[in-house]
Amino acid sequence: MTGMKKRQFSRGFRIFAAVCFFVYLVILIRLIIFKNPLEQALREAGGWNMDAVRCHLETANLKPGHTIRLYLRYWERLGYIAFANLVYNVIAFIPFGIAVPVIRDRGHSFWLTFLSGTLFSAAIELTQLITLIGECDVDDVILNSAGVLAGWILYRIGSGILRRIRKTT
Repeated sequence: MTGMKKRQFSRGFRIFAAVCFFVYLVILIRLIIFKNPLEQALREAGGWNMDAVRCHLETANLKPGHTIRLYLRYWERLGYIAFANLVYNVIAFIPFGIAVPVIRDRGHSFWLTFLSGTLFSAAIELTQLITLIGECDVDDVILNSAGVLAGWILYRIGSGILRRIRKTT
């Protein structure tokens, strides 16, 4: 067992965290992809064809920073819409950055956490593009990835505090 780090969390806690993470992912998908009423989603899905996907691709933002710059430039006019898009996209992925290292519990793999969160966000955007439900925007992936990073930083801070508490008791 030399070279292996001691587990910081019990098996039971990690299982509980994994269940909570699964519920979080289901809620996240529901809020992002299936945010519209069922009737509207069925109507959009009923119009699905490759021409519709090509048209949807033309309206997708594939330029990194474009939407973010627009929201910052027109902040006064857009108000809550700009705030919601910028801040909520970050906040929504903070739990992802905390949960992955807690569940994994060996080391604090930044790259595993960051890449899995970024790929999950990209998969959501690709799903929105292909299914015609929602808008595909690369800036959402950037903001979501910032949320994963913020969550990972909070995890590191919290695990450092927890280690110090355990050493003193």
